[in-house]
Amino acid sequence: MLNVLEESHLYKENFKNTTLAFKEDSGKREARLKINQKEKNKIKRLITKIDNAISDQEVAKVITSKSKSSIEQTIKALRKERDQQEEKLEQVTNAIENDKKSDVWVDWVNKFGESVANLRKEDLLDKEKNEFLRGVVYRIVVEEIDTQEQKLTLLFNQAYYNDSLVWNDVNKKSKGYTLKRGKKTKKVSINTANLKKKAYS
Repeated sequence: MLNVLEESHLYKENFKNTTLAFKEDSGKREARLKINQKEKNKIKRLITKIDNAISDQEVAKVITSKSKSSIEQTIKALRKERDQQEEKLEQVTNAIENDKKSDVWVDWVNKFGESVANLRKEDLLDKEKNEFLRGVVYRIVVEEIDTQEQKLTLLFNQAYYNDSLVWNDVNKKSKGYTLKRGKKTKKVSINTANLKKKAYS
């Protein structure tokens, strides 16, 4: 797993971008979160009001002598407005979630990012190992082949495995580069017999 991270251009790019993100005042991020949360609550309240207005119009069709076509036009306009507010709500919710995810990633990189190359040498506690794993993989599937072999399927949070960096102009690297997408899955075979020998040696 550490080999994948050390060789992944995407991981390095994410680390670089996150490092740049440190320059942004954390207070600004928190302020943006508060503003977006207030906006989200405001939109939700408005949607509730629109729902109530639609219900009132539906009742009006039955109990009033007002033109049904006029009421239908009003309902149509209300539903259109509701759809627009739902779109706004989705955008604000995504912005909030992205900021929260960014904070989690920033925290993880701050703790593990710079030390990935040294993790093999470090004697990490189980809690720290689990925290490190959660930062890069969301699932590990273990398949028993026989008494001496296991197959692990590592499912990474991002396409870290086997990605590549392609320069836009090899002779003029100032023109930048493009990251060629890798894979989120890597399969690994483990000889459990060797692990047992190491454990008892």
